[in-house]
Amino acid sequence: MKNYFFHLLIVLFAIFSFTCTKNQKPQQTLIITSDFGSVRRCSTLKELQNVINTMSSAKPDIMTLDAAAPDLVNFHNSVGLFIKGSPFDALFEQGYDPYGIMVDSLRKRDIKVLANIRMNDHHGKVVYWTPWEREHVQWSLGKDTGARDWKAIGRLRHMDYAIQGVRDYRFSILKEIVGRYNVDGLQLDFGRTVPFLSEPKKENAKFLTAYLERIRTLLDDTAQKNNSTRKLLGVLVPWDYQFCANEGLDVKTWVDQGLVDYISPGEWYYADWNIPLKEWKNLTDGTNCALYPFTPGNVSPQWDFECGEPSLLGNNYVLTPEKIRAIADNFMNQQPDGFAFYNFYTFDYGEYYPHLREWTNPQKNSSLKKHYFNCRKMMYHANERQAFDEGIAFEREKLHNAGDSARFIFRYASPIGKNKIELKMIFKNMKSSDKMDIRLNNNELVNGKWQEQQVLYKDNEITAMLFQCELTEKELSFGENNIVVTLQSEPDNTIEAGEFEIWVTPES
Repeated sequence: MKNYFFHLLIVLFAIFSFTCTKNQKPQQTLIITSDFGSVRRCSTLKELQNVINTMSSAKPDIMTLDAAAPDLVNFHNSVGLFIKGSPFDALFEQGYDPYGIMVDSLRKRDIKVLANIRMNDHHGKVVYWTPWEREHVQWSLGKDTGARDWKAIGRLRHMDYAIQGVRDYRFSILKEIVGRYNVDGLQLDFGRTVPFLSEPKKENAKFLTAYLERIRTLLDDTAQKNNSTRKLLGVLVPWDYQFCANEGLDVKTWVDQGLVDYISPGEWYYADWNIPLKEWKNLTDGTNCALYPFTPGNVSPQWDFECGEPSLLGNNYVLTPEKIRAIADNFMNQQPDGFAFYNFYTFDYGEYYPHLREWTNPQKNSSLKKHYFNCRKMMYHANERQAFDEGIAFEREKLHNAGDSARFIFRYASPIGKNKIELKMIFKNMKSSDKMDIRLNNNELVNGKWQEQQVLYKDNEITAMLFQCELTEKELSFGENNIVVTLQSEPDNTIEAGEFEIWVTPES
């Protein structure tokens, strides 16, 4: 009897160990998605090797390289459209395949490589409008008005995945990628961009799910054929869970059916410090699906096509080391399984690569300076019209009369302790004679200093008031915070509020 119970305990322990191993997900995983622009700039093997060395210096667990967007491809193929005109054409002329070189070289350095597929890319040059898309314009989710400008064609390139012909054609491109290159899997980029389905989108969600089932089978069959480990299937999605559901992205079913190995939620174009992960955590906890929130590199408008005024707080166009560390604190303290960068160009951010793993680990960067920057409205901006033409991401709240107020909710997740923490908030059109009450978590900030600013924008001088105040544990909370500003005097002009930053400087 004793031997029976002893063997039973061994069996139960083995089952328990297997279950724990099965549900164990990697921690602090680092993913970087490259849009292949860095590679397209290379005309020699030496230049290509430099890109490989830069990417490798980050020691990422996964690199995802753009292969198709979704019918424009970065390799010579029999299905999608390859467009000449980039420096890397010279490599093809010498008999090299840049995509294959990238995949093989990174994998030799123990980095998993996934082919990134933009599911409905919006790029709309006439040359980007592929013959297949023109031939099947009736399958487009855009209306053909006869216009042939960037955005008109971009809308026409959004094809309806509820149509079998769309799924079949685009699947044939994926099949060629997986068959040709020794990639470790695919990443489906649903950030580029909605819509994906015709109405009723929630009902038609079944077609996208069936498409993912087909892709999962392709990857599984390929792994079995090559006697390799499981091929990964990741999805990059809008951070707003309800937005995904409304657009027919049935992510819950994808997780429940074991179709995807990770979910990477984030904002499409601009970085955001305040993205909540609670619903994504609830979805993935206790499953084999990992959670890797992502950030793009852009922060605020800087180009002519970006509607919305540039930052009044200085040059805040793109991520800096301080900004990366603050975003990482906010993401990683919500306990995802890792951190992802999106379109993190080696030609713009190459010097950062060796530090990315440290900067995205809150335990390792706790003694480093951080920069929280808040200027965006907390909503998913799905397309160019919202992000650029209307610029609603950067619309400030307007205070017209005495008594008007505005509330701004933000996340803070860095240690408070003995750090010097400084809040800077700027008010457009405000003068020194105007009076403003500022409260952080119901605490009136009475020790702040005001300074009038003159900001030059497109040859126009903007008057603004800058408020600066050191924060303590009394005012600032770890996690969600809110600032309420209330105008206490009648202004000469409408005052606009909403842009503020928090600098964290560790004391030596």
